[in-house]
Amino acid sequence: MKAALQDLSPSKIALAYDANHIAERTLFCQLPKAELHKDPGILWFATGSEIDSFNGVLQTQLEPDSLSSAIERICSYFQWRRLPFLWFVGPSSRPAKLGQSLETHGFIHAETEPIMAIDLLKMNEDIPVSSRLHVQRVATNEQLLQWLRVCFSDCSEEIIQQCLALYSGLPLDLQCPMRLYLGTIDGEPVATSQLFLGLEAVSLGRISTLPQHRGQGIGAAMTLTALREALACGYHMALLAASSLGLPLYQRIGFQECGIFSVYYMAT
Repeated sequence: MKAALQDLSPSKIALAYDANHIAERTLFCQLPKAELHKDPGILWFATGSEIDSFNGVLQTQLEPDSLSSAIERICSYFQWRRLPFLWFVGPSSRPAKLGQSLETHGFIHAETEPIMAIDLLKMNEDIPVSSRLHVQRVATNEQLLQWLRVCFSDCSEEIIQQCLALYSGLPLDLQCPMRLYLGTIDGEPVATSQLFLGLEAVSLGRISTLPQHRGQGIGAAMTLTALREALACGYHMALLAASSLGLPLYQRIGFQECGIFSVYYMAT
């Protein structure tokens, strides 16, 4: 049985999502030439990838009077390496007006999504799902490439190959806390999801269905499959950051909002 959250207040649950996000991103710091920096009040990483989501600031816990110099220092580093990067602002981030300070320094607000949580013992499984969908855990490089081509279907082949180089460097075996799921119909890859096994809760992500296959209960099937897997692993709480597209589905399953998660990027 996994450790369960003892404090079920929305703020504490949101912090668990933040912790899972940090742990998930730092998995990529196992890769050759990747760096993880634990500076006073700021945690950041760089894989060297040209994809911004694989470089950036994971957690900021600074006093207002030291924030500006820290932002400038981080920006200088990534400018020196000519790498794009993101600045993640989660529930554990401070100061309170971090986002405003980032925008003052030239960052652009990319998105803010609600953090949602569900008690897995209370999830609503009475939702129409696709009966044709076959879901399997990604276990081979061939499946990984299929997963990436669905998950990043709006990206170029060059970006997909860069993602393949990153993900294939992870030990996606039974011991890895990150689990990738591929949904196929008649052998054709059509959907993806991701489960991250955290210390106190699981996080869902990368829930994606190819546009031409939406509206058939495929996303619901991918989500419920991951949630059932989490329950089988001994977890009682699942978390995610909800896109506007997925929000109605998550609400039907029983997810409830408990915080917000924002992302900022520096224009190049």
